[in-house]
Amino acid sequence: MKPSRLFLTVACMLCLILTSFDAPDLTPEARGQEPPTLGCGPAAQGRPFKLPPGCKLPFDAIKTPRAIDAICPTGGCSELGNTSQQPTPHQLMNIAKNNFCATNNAVPVSYNDFVNLQQASNKLKAGAPAWWTGLLPSDRTKLPKVASSGGGRSQKVGEGTKVVFVGFIREAKYDDTATGEDVNCKIGGKGLVGTVDNDIHISIGLTQLTQTPAATADRCQSLTAEMSPHFRPAVWEKIVSTSFRQVFQTHPVRITGTLMMDAEHVPCVNGTIRSGNPVRISVWEIHPVYAIDICKNTSLKACGVADATAWTPFDKYQISSR
Repeated sequence: MKPSRLFLTVACMLCLILTSFDAPDLTPEARGQEPPTLGCGPAAQGRPFKLPPGCKLPFDAIKTPRAIDAICPTGGCSELGNTSQQPTPHQLMNIAKNNFCATNNAVPVSYNDFVNLQQASNKLKAGAPAWWTGLLPSDRTKLPKVASSGGGRSQKVGEGTKVVFVGFIREAKYDDTATGEDVNCKIGGKGLVGTVDNDIHISIGLTQLTQTPAATADRCQSLTAEMSPHFRPAVWEKIVSTSFRQVFQTHPVRITGTLMMDAEHVPCVNGTIRSGNPVRISVWEIHPVYAIDICKNTSLKACGVADATAWTPFDKYQISSR
């Protein structure tokens, strides 16, 4: 027996209603879009991103595999283009940016620690303000312990140290989306796909943002954290959303990750931005980010770094309940 027209009409209406609900928040790759294209040049062949043996992602429970993981290795473009047995200076820096394997207890660091790290690393290069792209340090072995952490502690911190910092997010945005950057195999300029395969740059300060955009002097007192695209939890993409921007104006965040020195940049000097450089007090970053939490309170004093009751993991934070 053929179905009646009334039955078909009702069935079609139900189909339209069901498909009108929001789909899960999938990455563009999961939606069936084309995977990203390497920007490392025609000679470079993609290689999968591999963690060292025994290493587990710090956010393994909420990780999101991405297309970039299958084609962009730890050393980025510099690794793909390297035909020698020795890693290049840029490759070594990319490896530091992709260090997900720090095992020490997170060391609380202050704003002054980043200033001290900058001063200490300047001395490693005969007082020069920074390395440049063509003059990156070929030996990073002096960077793991370059400065003492604050608060009277004698512990040395440096590249590779897992740290935790509490402050206010001033800005969160996808970085280098036009041309990409070496560490992420120069994937960029590809719309939605070009965003999930780029770092998320997070600018952090000690005061709430009261002026948008922030004044130059205020921006120069900010620090930087970077969320790597590799396996980045899809829920973390919400950090760039307008709704969370409003949360960050009033609620401190706690960011955990490893320290690294991004030697391609120059920090602000006496509140003045160096042309062509990200605005920051120090080229030392938290990169990559291991975890991010939001404080239920609105002042730094009420958001103690070790107060477990004050913090909610970013992936579990509900705006509607606040």
